[in-house]
Amino acid sequence: MYKISALKHDEQLEITWVMPSQLALYKSKPYRYIAWRIRSEEKGSLIHYLHEKLWNISNEKIFYSIHTIAYSLVKISISLSIKGKQHIKEILDTIFSYINWLKKEDPQKEIYDKFSQSSENNFRYFDEENPLDNVRNLCINLHVYQSRDYITGNRIYFEYDPEAITKILNYLTPETANIMIFDNDFGNLTLDKLDSWSKTYTDIEVPHEWLEHWKSVKPLPDFHLPEESLYIEYYLELPEKVPKYPVKLYSSNVAELWYLPDIKFGLTKTYMYTHLISSLGLQSPENAALMTMYCNIIKLQAVEELYPAVKSGLYTYDISVSEKGIIIKISGPMPIVSIYSKQSYIVSMYIIFTLFILQLLLLIIIKYMKYLEVTKEMFEIIKDQQINLYHNTFTKPGKLAEDMKLCILKLVHYTYVDMYNALQNVSFEDFKNFANSFTNRLYIQCLMQGNVTQDSAFLSIQECIELLKCDSLYSNTMQSNRIFQLLLGTSYYKLKNINQRDPTSVVVNTYQIDVTSIELSVLMRLMIMIMKKQLSMQYQLKNQDNLIQHISCDCTDVDGILEYSISATYSVENKLYSTEDIKKWMDEFLIFFRDFLNKFSENDLDDVKERFRIFKQHADMNVGDEINRNWDEIMKCEYMFDRHEREILALNKIKIDELIEWFDKYTWDENYMKQLSVHIIGTKSDKMPSIALEYIIDEHQHNDEEKYITKVGQYKKNLYAYPAFEGYSN
Repeated sequence: MYKISALKHDEQLEITWVMPSQLALYKSKPYRYIAWRIRSEEKGSLIHYLHEKLWNISNEKIFYSIHTIAYSLVKISISLSIKGKQHIKEILDTIFSYINWLKKEDPQKEIYDKFSQSSENNFRYFDEENPLDNVRNLCINLHVYQSRDYITGNRIYFEYDPEAITKILNYLTPETANIMIFDNDFGNLTLDKLDSWSKTYTDIEVPHEWLEHWKSVKPLPDFHLPEESLYIEYYLELPEKVPKYPVKLYSSNVAELWYLPDIKFGLTKTYMYTHLISSLGLQSPENAALMTMYCNIIKLQAVEELYPAVKSGLYTYDISVSEKGIIIKISGPMPIVSIYSKQSYIVSMYIIFTLFILQLLLLIIIKYMKYLEVTKEMFEIIKDQQINLYHNTFTKPGKLAEDMKLCILKLVHYTYVDMYNALQNVSFEDFKNFANSFTNRLYIQCLMQGNVTQDSAFLSIQECIELLKCDSLYSNTMQSNRIFQLLLGTSYYKLKNINQRDPTSVVVNTYQIDVTSIELSVLMRLMIMIMKKQLSMQYQLKNQDNLIQHISCDCTDVDGILEYSISATYSVENKLYSTEDIKKWMDEFLIFFRDFLNKFSENDLDDVKERFRIFKQHADMNVGDEINRNWDEIMKCEYMFDRHEREILALNKIKIDELIEWFDKYTWDENYMKQLSVHIIGTKSDKMPSIALEYIIDEHQHNDEEKYITKVGQYKKNLYAYPAFEGYSN
């Protein structure tokens, strides 16, 4: 057993077994049958038991396998909650109890057949990969599978082999297990060894009585086979004539529904994306943190009911938090189905009911949103996990620099430090009040695209509204996303790295441009395409003393205002330099780049424009690519579904003189140049880190205090706020 220092807050328990290579068994893939059983999230499964005990509260998969021609590895990896770290021995007992139960039950052909069917469904409906990945995978398959199985060998199951399954289960013994525990705090235990990745660890012999117990531990009564769920598919007929872009089917003061049937790809797959917008998350850092907690608990509690659809291989779902609310993405065929289930959100008895599966999955998630039941123990564990995640984020200097930049630019933006500090004082009652009020007032954005009829799409949004029973948002409670216009010249914001043991420093120079337009955004992206290559070349030519470890440039649209930025990292261990030297290097690069552009010919620009045109005119690989573009337009309330076509038209008109003039105007002209230079300055100290923003004040500040930001709120009071550039469609 090994105890190893964890990276940040990634506390885990890993059990690994090595065995002979399993590649020759690709036709039956017995190791995937075992993975299927261990990954199950249904009632009666290992994961369900760990969730019930609150020892694991993650939705990440826990079974992995690695296969080579020489050997194979299988690994069970459990993310540990605070409570889980206190019950390592019990978790190990549970895992070996579950393995013993699998051995006792013997391989189940019925389960294998369902798993095989699920894999065929996945193969049938999986989104097309990009050509490079296809070629790479095919090259590997040429060395592993027979010629007729080059394409299907790693996806399809050809034969059932219970003996092979039993043989692999017999490899999963306590004596051959490699147990690793990753944590940041092992109490008084000293980690006295160092591996080649600079991780400290120690190895401990597993007690003999533990091994003997694991060999004979009886299966827990909580483990049992999953309940039967039957999904029957009926295909729908789409209209022969369909619009090129999404059309609005429904609009009210509570919701909008956009619809686009698919005839391009010809699959029976439908995408249903829903954004539940609330005013609560933007009202305070406490609410912003609570909304993330609320989302995480919904994901944890809904997984058991949603898993049968996922297990079928036909359906996927994702629940995530946005700045304004919660996003639910569901995809799969759009059949009418009969589902046999012990539990239903309608009644608590054996029933047969008919629904669209996508609609059913959405209603299950909404049920948990509206009627969330949480214990105080679960709340405390999820809260602690989220505090650790915030800490893990803002102790990375690159993340901190980006977060603080947005804090300065945006009218409303709560940093990870804000939410970390706010969450410390949030009580269980605060959370219950938030959860009970979240669905009271909402605005719902919905897009249904793919193999779906208008009637089905309309029925789905109506059922959603009816179950939520929400009122519309108050017009004065929904704060619009607005951006502040920076002062002319350069404004500096300098902080010490919060992790005082990390010597990494980061400099981010952001040049604010103007209100976005198609022409301006195309022009800026052309400039960045040219700049990226030259920045990389200059970095290699003029960085022999390792002043900079990494450098990049990019352009973004921040809530309707365009900007471009250059970012660089370096280590304070190089004491000959400071972040001012890094900024000077960046400024010198921009001088070089201006001279380079002045020599750039129209033919050179045509080559760049052609690359841009090819990228924009590239056919979508799957309907998912197309829906993501359409969804982005709806989320931003811009609804410019023909953006690519407009960008191509704008591209044709751009000349090199215009690009040079634009670059000079916003980078050098003192009447237009607005730069924000964010410095996160690394230190290397033995002091215990404190969670506070520590500003850097240097000799330059006394020359122009207005441009050196030490109080963000005070600085923003003197700035002009651009008007809001989005609004909800009614």
